[in-house]
Amino acid sequence: MTVSDADISKITIQTVKSSFFSYFACREQPDTKHILLSKLFPDESAIRSAIGGLETSLGTTLWERIATQIALANGFTVLNPKTDFLQPKKMPTVITNLIAKYKDDREVEDADIPMSVYIKELYDGITALKTNELPTTFKTLTKGSGVDIFLSKGNQEYVFDIKTVQINAGSGTKFNETLMKWLAFRRLHLKHLNQNYDLHAHIVIPYDPHVNSDWWTEFGDRAYPLDKDDVLLGNKFWDLLSGRSNTLEVITKAFETLAKDNFQSFYVEFLHSSGIIQSLKLLKDIGKISLLDTKNPETLTTKCKWKCSKCGESFEKSIQATVKGKKCPKCDKPFID
Repeated sequence: MTVSDADISKITIQTVKSSFFSYFACREQPDTKHILLSKLFPDESAIRSAIGGLETSLGTTLWERIATQIALANGFTVLNPKTDFLQPKKMPTVITNLIAKYKDDREVEDADIPMSVYIKELYDGITALKTNELPTTFKTLTKGSGVDIFLSKGNQEYVFDIKTVQINAGSGTKFNETLMKWLAFRRLHLKHLNQNYDLHAHIVIPYDPHVNSDWWTEFGDRAYPLDKDDVLLGNKFWDLLSGRSNTLEVITKAFETLAKDNFQSFYVEFLHSSGIIQSLKLLKDIGKISLLDTKNPETLTTKCKWKCSKCGESFEKSIQATVKGKKCPKCDKPFID
């Protein structure tokens, strides 16, 4: 079941609109300013701050949301990484030693050891464990090593960690250990559940920003020991989710459609300032809900009373909770059409 151009475009446009709304409606006035640039270029500094924050926000909301929606359209099941992907409370010593061994072996310069070699020995090692050596209790992943997206389809499972396109020096060694641990954690948990799935663990670079070069040329050294099977770049990731070719090109065309429709013009004024007044304006103009209280809320988390223009009903929630909910709690209609 492949996903059509129209499906991908609709998913992309709706996700962009939702992401922009969520960011600007909950954006607080920055509490830090550059001691010099804020005086020399006050307007430009304000815009830089807003754009920088938006870029960070989109890095964690835009790609993940587009990806999960495309995967759903292609028949994947989206699992909850926080509750469904667990690690043993106590790792078997032999597996911990195996991870350490392959971490070191793969990180040797020019070793070029495929992850598949580690996976085979990992699976064999877990199969050989005695019953009293197998973990029986599990917990959520350690902070900082969490999964962004967890999918399943048939007897295949996929876990992804979506990264910024410009990874830092030395990132590869950290990512290498993370992927190896994920593979071990899940295999041990499946053994405990008496289930059998093939797990595919990947780092994701959602697009290649380079014009006169390419991502692997510029960042391959930083990604080592990960290779092109470990890191899914651009269409290699998107086409896996959609079941078709050139998915990223369709996503990019949807971005261009938004630009041609002048979608960005509405948000220009919000690049210069932020705060409660701006949040209320966005909720009224885009979310179609208006504040019923006579005084504005003091903070984004202050509970206040709203009226939905779509159903005419009132409800009480903070700005933050209202935006996070993305729809009227009374009529269940989304704020973003």
